Amino acid sequence: MFSVLIVEDDKELSELYCTVLSDNGYKVYTAQNGEIALKIIHESYIDLMICDVMMPKMDGYELTKQLRESGFISCFFNNDRNYNIYFCP
Repeated sequence: MFSVLIVEDDKELSELYCTVLSDNGYKVYTAQNGEIALKIIHESYIDLMICDVMMPKMDGYELTKQLRESGFISCFFNNDRNYNIYFCP
């Protein structure tokens, strides 16, 4: 089973992602900000992360920077304002 980490501070959007992914057989983890996401990533194996950009405490850009420095290869950004998703290799 693939594991997906949803990093999103909007509770309703996070619940939507969780419902769709879990209904399709994915194991889903959630974090409301980058600090919580880092803890989850260090404690669990994550296959894919879908990440909001604008969040409290640690935004998506800082989270990605720290993950790249520690060897995490890629993530997706969700930009709520324009409804675009960006892939960052």
